Amino acid sequence: MATPDIFNADIVFNGNCSFAQDPSLPAGAVGNNEIEASANIDASKLVCHRAVTNVFAAPTVEPAASTYVIVHIAQAAGSLVAFQGVNSGTLAGSTSTGFGLNLFKSTSGGAFATVLSSTLRFDSTNTVLVRTAGTVASATFSAGDIFAMTCTLSGTSTAARGAAATMTWYEKYA
Repeated sequence: MATPDIFNADIVFNGNCSFAQDPSLPAGAVGNNEIEASANIDASKLVCHRAVTNVFAAPTVEPAASTYVIVHIAQAAGSLVAFQGVNSGTLAGSTSTGFGLNLFKSTSGGAFATVLSSTLRFDSTNTVLVRTAGTVASATFSAGDIFAMTCTLSGTSTAARGAAATMTWYEKYA
C-alpha cells in the first residue's frame, strides 16, 4: 500500500467523490445523522427489530387446556433476542397448578422443537403483572422457519387467567 496522504483540515467537495476501490471506514464513522432520509438503501442492508405478543387468555378468562399459536414465519435469516411471559390475572391454587409458556421453531417442514432452555412456569408463587424472561437456547433462524408459542395448563384452568407471551427478534430482510 502506498503511503497515504494526510489532511489536517476540513475538506469540502462541491461535486461527486469516487473511490477506485471500496473505502475502509473506522467503526462509528457513519451514523444515522450522516444518512439522509431520502437515501436509496437496499432492504438487504437493513436489520429489523420486531416483537409479537400473543394473549392466550384475558385476565378473567380461562384458556383452552393447551393452546398452540403460530406467531411468525421468517422472511429472512435472523436471531431471537428474547422470550417473555406474564400473567395478568390472579393465579389460583397452589404451586401444582398454573401454566407454562414455551416457544417452538420448525425448520424446513420438520417437527417443532423448543428454542428455550426451559419452559416459563407460572403458578401461585408468581406476582401478577411481573414479567418473567426465558432463556433462548437456540437463537439463530433461517428464512422459512416457523415459530409457535404454546400455553400448557397444569391443574385447574383458572390458574392461567391472563397468560401472555412476547417473542422479540432481529431479521435481516433480503
